[in-house]
Amino acid sequence: MTALENGIADSMEETMQPYIMSDEYQKPKAAINKKMVEFREGLSVAQQKDFNRLMDMMNDAHAEYASKAFVFGTVNGIALREKILKV
Repeated sequence: MTALENGIADSMEETMQPYIMSDEYQKPKAAINKKMVEFREGLSVAQQKDFNRLMDMMNDAHAEYASKAFVFGTVNGIALREKILKV
């Protein structure tokens, strides 16, 4: 990543903090976590470990996508803004 991309990615956490702390985010997250706990309780220890690895892989992939989307969207927005202002 370039310095600009790193700066944008770093700002994503700060930008998203109010949303992450909001009921709009927290309520569905709590419901999902509750369902996951209930599901895991029906698994053997080995299955729980496999499930945890699968969920970690999915979370990592989604986080990477979200981070790149934020960076690309910001960079493209800046480029579009500069293009429009030069016209």
